Amino acid sequence: MRRLSLLIIAATGVGLVAVGLRYLLADEFMPYHAQVAQTTWADLQPGVRTIIRGMLTIIGAGFIACGAAFLWILPAAKAGERWAPWALLCIGLLIGVPTLYVTLWLRQTSPSSDTPVGLTALLLGVVVASSLTNWLSLRKPVHR
Repeated sequence: MRRLSLLIIAATGVGLVAVGLRYLLADEFMPYHAQVAQTTWADLQPGVRTIIRGMLTIIGAGFIACGAAFLWILPAAKAGERWAPWALLCIGLLIGVPTLYVTLWLRQTSPSSDTPVGLTALLLGVVVASSLTNWLSLRKPVHR
């Protein structure tokens, strides 16, 4: 259970960093943003494009920060620190819940758009799983 826990934490951290890099390095909004906006990137005013690129950069940096935090907490989780699963859960929920909310909101606004609801729900599930498996791996049976 301990190895699985650490593997899930590491994979979650790397996955969060990868998602963050995707947004941080984006030259324009994502295809599902175009579907929701019902317009192309080229049709947006230059000022609007600048604002959106700024927001994508902030979103990307937030995901990278959360992924880096997961990877920084990994040694503490490996060492059996009791605070580690709670820190992982807190960080994961703080990035995962708002992200899922927004993807659901965008999908509700534009039902035919291909917003990443499934991927976001999976991310949130993995975050909870990484915390739970780490917490369970810390529980030791009491022998008398």
